[in-house]
Amino acid sequence: MGVGSVEDYEQNRCSRRNKNVMCILLCFIFLQVVTVWEYARKQLSIKQSLYGHTDAVTCLAVSPAYNVIVSGSRDATAIIWDLSRRIFVRQFQGHAAPVAAVAINELTVSFVHARDAQTFI
Repeated sequence: MGVGSVEDYEQNRCSRRNKNVMCILLCFIFLQVVTVWEYARKQLSIKQSLYGHTDAVTCLAVSPAYNVIVSGSRDATAIIWDLSRRIFVRQFQGHAAPVAAVAINELTVSFVHARDAQTFI
C-alpha cells in the first residue's frame, strides 16, 4: 500500500465511494500468506487469510475491476486468487528462482510474473 496511514487510505480511496461500502486492504508482509482485510467504520478486521505458498510472499498485484489477486513468492510460484470469493484459482510453477514482480493488465485480464531479468506471460 506504500507509506501512509489508514486515515490517508480512507481519504484517498474510500471517500470516493459510498460511505456504507467497505474497503478491502491486502497485505503479505513476507509471510507465506496473503491476508485480506476489511476497512469499515474506521475499523480494520481480517476477512480471510489465503494460503498456498510454501515460502514468503514477495509481491502482490490486484485488479479491482476483475476481483483478482496475483501473488508471487520465494517458493518460485505465482498464484491467482479470486478476491470476491477469496479462493485459490491457479498456481504457476517452474520458475528457477523466486518471483520478484507481478502485474495485471486490466485491458486483457492477463498477468506477468518475473524474476530477475526473465519475464513470463
